[in-house]
Amino acid sequence: MLSHACKVFKNVGMLSAILLVLAGTTNPLQAGRAHTPTRMDGLNAAMPDQAASAQVESLSAGAYHACAIQSDGSLVCWGAGRTETGLYPEYGQSMPPDGSFIQVSAGAWHNFGLKSDGSLVCWGGGACGGYTPPAGTFRQVSAGSAHTCAIKSDGSLACWGQNDVGQLNNIPAGTFIQVEAGWGHTCGVRSNGRLACWGDNSDGQSSPFRLALPVVLR
Repeated sequence: MLSHACKVFKNVGMLSAILLVLAGTTNPLQAGRAHTPTRMDGLNAAMPDQAASAQVESLSAGAYHACAIQSDGSLVCWGAGRTETGLYPEYGQSMPPDGSFIQVSAGAWHNFGLKSDGSLVCWGGGACGGYTPPAGTFRQVSAGSAHTCAIKSDGSLACWGQNDVGQLNNIPAGTFIQVEAGWGHTCGVRSNGRLACWGDNSDGQSSPFRLALPVVLR
């Protein structure tokens, strides 16, 4: 789902863009070379000065964009989606809302931000178009391609968005400490450290125990 990656320098909170080699790419600049975050190579991927000099607490990379939480809790995004024309890939995903956030998750074309009061805010296209999260408060959120999953305040899971490959089918019960939504599947870590996955399984991505015994994550 990603065409790039970013990192936060631990000591200074600055961003550094690392462009990854993708299958079929013809751009020699996307050769895994790390460089300073003044610009990112590729169509519509310039990093604004605000992001390049930001003091960052956390970040999340989407398909052709990325978002970060600054030290004051505000959001900054860059890459595709700095307009909202609805024409690929401009869905407003790099136009974050105002406010203070404790977590951000960038999906393919949409993002979700988690506020300190447990409420969720969505911006961009895809899963924001008519797919609103359920009522309640949340601990963590993960935006996938066109679906989103989150952990509620009681530890249970909620998922919403597209369901064309079973993203919303067989959502496991129980309590969870982490959830991560992918292109068409999702995996979560239970409170006892056990894994659970559901959704698209065309490449075995929802069957982590097919070739090995279950593992406990610590």
